[in-house]
Amino acid sequence: IMPSFSHLYKKVPASGRESGEALPLEGKFAPEEGFVIVPTPEAEALVDYLLSRRKDTPLPNSMKVAVPASAGATPAED
Repeated sequence: IMPSFSHLYKKVPASGRESGEALPLEGKFAPEEGFVIVPTPEAEALVDYLLSRRKDTPLPNSMKVAVPASAGATPAED
């Protein structure tokens, strides 16, 4: 279970510029009628930072980890 990190979001009236940035929440997570939930500038900065950390280069050989075969797995038959 993850914490809500409510400090990264704010509830605003559903009209205006910010409603275009609203999160598509449904069910018990949806705000009351007439309001939307939008990310704060801090939330957007966090997303930008995390996306910048993406690595597209392979790990060096010394860092490769062998993945153990699962207990019930059998090799495919020809």
